[in-house]
Amino acid sequence: RHDHVEVVGKTLDGLGKTPIERFGMVAFRAGRAAPIPFEIDERRGRRLMVTGPGVADEDHRPGQFDFDDGIVFMPCDAGERPAAEARDAYLRAAGATTWREIEVEDTLTGRRGYAYVVVAPTPPTTSRHYIEYDARDVVRTAAYGMEMDQALPARFFLRGMGERNLLDGLRLRARVTWLADVLSTTITERDAGHELVAWHNGPVRTVRRSRHDVHVALGVHLTAGTASTYFYALHLGGPGKMHLPISPGVLFGTMSAMAGVDLQGLEGWRFRAAGRPEEFAIDGHTSPAEARFDAVGSWFLLIGAHEALLTALKLSPNLAQAVPIHIVYRDDATAAVPPEAVPGSVPLVGYRADRVETLPAGYYEFEFRVFVLPDYHDGDERRVLEEFATPLHVAVTGPAAPAIAPASRP
Repeated sequence: RHDHVEVVGKTLDGLGKTPIERFGMVAFRAGRAAPIPFEIDERRGRRLMVTGPGVADEDHRPGQFDFDDGIVFMPCDAGERPAAEARDAYLRAAGATTWREIEVEDTLTGRRGYAYVVVAPTPPTTSRHYIEYDARDVVRTAAYGMEMDQALPARFFLRGMGERNLLDGLRLRARVTWLADVLSTTITERDAGHELVAWHNGPVRTVRRSRHDVHVALGVHLTAGTASTYFYALHLGGPGKMHLPISPGVLFGTMSAMAGVDLQGLEGWRFRAAGRPEEFAIDGHTSPAEARFDAVGSWFLLIGAHEALLTALKLSPNLAQAVPIHIVYRDDATAAVPPEAVPGSVPLVGYRADRVETLPAGYYEFEFRVFVLPDYHDGDERRVLEEFATPLHVAVTGPAAPAIAPASRP
């Protein structure tokens, strides 16, 4: 439930130039076929085609399936492999001109599921969908909702807690010293320009593209370029790349950075972090153990009465080796961390990197995910973390020659 399958067009041999409206997807259960939600994402190379003000993205052949386009669906919608006779009877009745079988294997358990791409003049379709998005920059699923303001998260809801906003705001903080440590500058999310550029919305996922740049000091601007955030039924996040043409140490004496969220209204929840045996009760008061908390790790967990929120981070080896990532946790209803809308952090959670100035010039990659775990039971996070670290295996077969599709967790 916390993953997706993406099959690139070149692995679906022979379907190139097929009109997109002729595609459908089905899965078999108990011998009966039913349409499942899916989407076709048009792309140029790796660049997803999006829509928005001033966006001029255009596919090679709009409306036709290309070698670099992608079919996206949820692995939990895959079904059983039917007998060939039952499969062929269904395809004839559906008027299929061709088809492809997609086998999804969970490499952690060996379990397999099957879904079928059907090409027909009137393909099987369903109105079921997992996500909704509108141009007010609002995302909603059956498990959570998020509203953005000036391209940054401003409100976050868990369906199990109604429409109560759990988010005071995103916290992006950096501190730099330069000019032989004479000048020190603190940068916050308010010192940056954030702009929603474009979006893509389908029944399986929503993708937002935003642009960000930061004013540091002395007329220096750092342009972070564009960022893409992916929203699914039970998780959100995105990959990131960073190119440093020179080491930050050439310009700065020291540099530290923190990215996190200031939450509110989570009294009664619990906090757990990677590599730490203790749990903290979230109550707005900082205990001595909480004041001493310092952990290096890639994930932390917020546990409620019935649901949980799991945040995980994956770094390229060169980034993980160069800069240890510390987990940030602060539970204090009286703390002021300006600029903020509501004083207090119940709690503030995120990640912090020190000695960023030591990073060598080069390319670095990272990926973050926030998972919603409904009906949480102790230890459920272990399975989700294993899935995050281990790709599914996807194979495509059909009337054409077999092909092996790329893993679904880019």
